[in-house]
Amino acid sequence: MLEPLQNYSDYTLAWAAYYAGALGALLVWWRMTRPLPWAPLRQLLRILVAALILVPAPVARGMEEMAPALFVLLFDLALIKEGDPTFAVVYLLYGLMVGLVVLVIDGLIRYLLSRRQS
Repeated sequence: MLEPLQNYSDYTLAWAAYYAGALGALLVWWRMTRPLPWAPLRQLLRILVAALILVPAPVARGMEEMAPALFVLLFDLALIKEGDPTFAVVYLLYGLMVGLVVLVIDGLIRYLLSRRQS
């Protein structure tokens, strides 16, 4: 019987390496969007990139192994006959919706704090 993964610790180590790289990419993106003059646009771009990079999705239907949803989507698009690109889109949209809810809550908190201070 073939194991889906060689070793669980290798899988965990691969995810740790991916998230370390993703954190570096997000820090660079954070720095690149800092000069944008309009704060809502800056925050929206940051949430969009974070959702694209950080959201995991199952590699295929019925499998327990996860991969970044953006790469699952790109891989499924490359395999036109066997792939199902709509499968990973659901996970990406879920990540974007959660990010936008966090953005709206942050905006409400900032608005309430600014009204309290004035």
